[in-house]
Amino acid sequence: SPAILMVVNGPIRRQIGVNSKDGLFGPGFRANACLGRAVRLCFMNGFDARPGTLDRGTLGNPSKYTLCIADNEEDSPWEPLHVSRGFQAGDSCVTVAVAYNPTTVNNRYGHTGESILSSLADTMKSAFLGQKFPGQWAIVIGPEHALTLKEGGWSRRNIQDYLIENASRSRAELVRLGVAQGPEKPGDDKLILHCAKDPDDILLLMGGGTGGRNSAIIDMSHFKMRTRKIDLPGA
Repeated sequence: SPAILMVVNGPIRRQIGVNSKDGLFGPGFRANACLGRAVRLCFMNGFDARPGTLDRGTLGNPSKYTLCIADNEEDSPWEPLHVSRGFQAGDSCVTVAVAYNPTTVNNRYGHTGESILSSLADTMKSAFLGQKFPGQWAIVIGPEHALTLKEGGWSRRNIQDYLIENASRSRAELVRLGVAQGPEKPGDDKLILHCAKDPDDILLLMGGGTGGRNSAIIDMSHFKMRTRKIDLPGA
């Protein structure tokens, strides 16, 4: 039951009011809601992607209502997401991907970057995420976690490499958990599957408020993610 993730970067975030801070994934922000709903209505009305017809999701997904957010570029210790994907800082861009519900990682008491990343990697190793190894991911770092990572000197690439190395499981484990097809074969305990094949398969951005030491993982499955520059009328 995947949804469509949209991450907005550049000046257009402020022009139309896309939220990147408190309540990032929640209600209350018209631009976030309207953009996500518009895309969903196109699927429903243009392709008949409705529950019970072409939408055959077993349980559905609340993110299908909207999963549109902005990157908090101003407070981020890293370059904006769209810059890391080859665009200029002054460009308005949107990154689009097939995605599932955000999974919150609550690391309250870890005060080192490695502690925060260890908890992210541990969550990614869970059975319901481990079945996607290798896949693509969006990691939304909350402000308090971002500050700790900044103080520890963690770059975007350092974080991506750490997660690829530490968010891994053997195929034997996944077979025993029932999320990989069995039966278990000799050597499966030594066949290590990593969360991603390439660092660029892990999108890293900053978002959310300061209500707690939280970050989020968004599983983006295996479909190709794309970033495009937004052409503004009259520009």
